Amino acid sequence: MPMWLLNGFIVSLVVAGLYCCFRGCLAGAGWLRGAKFALYLAIFGCAMMLAWSGIFALPATLWIWWGIDFLVVYTIGGAAMGWAADKWGGQAEPA
Repeated sequence: MPMWLLNGFIVSLVVAGLYCCFRGCLAGAGWLRGAKFALYLAIFGCAMMLAWSGIFALPATLWIWWGIDFLVVYTIGGAAMGWAADKWGGQAEPA
């Protein structure tokens, strides 16, 4: 559990840092920019899960549910991250 929490914290900082680099390239309100960015990450993550499904012998339904979870959690979390970055992080740099 401690390793899971530490990894989650590190990954959240990495994702927030990436968002800071790319948020100026996305149009719309802060929450919309965050949701778009997270949706792109979720699509990439689902593609990675598709590749991993050929390596790890897990049931296909598990991979599908993990992909759906990835899409939902990242999109909602990305919208919240974009809203928070817009509110407290200053203005996005123009592309």
